[in-house]
Amino acid sequence: MYFLTFESRRADKYVEEHIGEFLDSESGINPIDRDTVKVGAGIYVGDFDETTSLPMFYYPVFTDESLSYVFRIYEDIKGEYTSVFGIERVDAIVQLASDTPKNAVFFGQNHGNLIAIYSNFDYEVIDPSGFGESVNEEEIKAFQKQERKTLNPVNICTKKIDFIKYPVAEAYY
Repeated sequence: MYFLTFESRRADKYVEEHIGEFLDSESGINPIDRDTVKVGAGIYVGDFDETTSLPMFYYPVFTDESLSYVFRIYEDIKGEYTSVFGIERVDAIVQLASDTPKNAVFFGQNHGNLIAIYSNFDYEVIDPSGFGESVNEEEIKAFQKQERKTLNPVNICTKKIDFIKYPVAEAYY
């Protein structure tokens, strides 16, 4: 499962420190055996909108060796991360993952549209903007030339993020 991305130690550290809380919360709805949880490498999502350009990463969360959740983190205008945990984007990641580094896909967004950019520089809108805004191809081309140079193909399954595993509290009556 290859994607073009770059490593962000700061983003990884945020995930290590915060994903446990989200796993606990989700376990209240769908029980999760933490011993089967693995968090893969973060997938950088480039922002092709020159007016926002806020860093975003998708961290795949595997349970029993299957991609089950995505932990999405966003950097806000103050430079702090905020996050969302859920099944949204799981299907897109599974469908767009490349078997080889050569064909690794790059995720981006432009004017609220989630975009997959292929190795031949073609792109596809994966999730259209909720506000009906269209993609600005000039912004994408300019950003691609600059950003693609800093990205590397990474197998999101092989790099694992260690996360803080809080002991499960048990109440006795």
